[in-house]
Amino acid sequence: IETGFELIDNVLSWAAPHNLYIILDMHATPGGQGGGSEINDYDPTKPSLWESQANKDKLVALWTRIADRYKDNEWIGGYDLINETHWDLPGGAALRELYEDITVGIRSVDTKHILYIEGNSYANDHTGLLPPWDDNLVYSFHKYWNVNTTNTIQWVLDMRNEHKVPLWMGESGENSNMWFKEAISLFENNNIGWAWWPWKRITTTVSAFSIPSNSQYDAVMKYWKGEGPIPDADDAYNGMMALTQSTLVDNTIYNKGVVDA
Repeated sequence: IETGFELIDNVLSWAAPHNLYIILDMHATPGGQGGGSEINDYDPTKPSLWESQANKDKLVALWTRIADRYKDNEWIGGYDLINETHWDLPGGAALRELYEDITVGIRSVDTKHILYIEGNSYANDHTGLLPPWDDNLVYSFHKYWNVNTTNTIQWVLDMRNEHKVPLWMGESGENSNMWFKEAISLFENNNIGWAWWPWKRITTTVSAFSIPSNSQYDAVMKYWKGEGPIPDADDAYNGMMALTQSTLVDNTIYNKGVVDA
């Protein structure tokens, strides 16, 4: 199935003229890598990534296929192997084992690109993931909803100092403009690269762009949440299509204060 690769190809074609690197992030693994949160694709009636060898094998095969396709693309900034694992994995052993298996697959076809390694507990528990097992590896963490003082990131600074491995703050946002300014200063003062999440959200003040919603789409959301009747199929379709048009930058509301922060 080529559709997913075509989407990535499009992103790369748009990014290259602007000298933008693309880091591919496996945000949803086969079976789902975490439970207890609406951001995960885990279905409790089916085996998770951690409960199925077939799902693990599929993930290794997928990453190997991705790496083989993009091994020579200069605008691929690397591969973020698993986003925000949230599962009971004693000592991090199962997480490290799977990371190592993915690494073997990727390195069989691509020896150039960086591997980004997130910890358990929404990326912030790297138990069992030290020391590094590859010489082109970055430890990644996420930062939400805590104060922006050095002691809150001291644990990653210690990892970097001990193992001589770079750091990347791969996800942050959803707070306030003042928090954004403080966080980025904290990262940059400590030589930590960073990325924001997300650039666009529906009806928001905390992303660079706010996507206008519409009543037909709102009715779909209420139905999905069990708060309203099932919408008419045509109305639901029209609302979803209208929302896709609203996501275009020219149709969004630009929150300049977020970008300034």
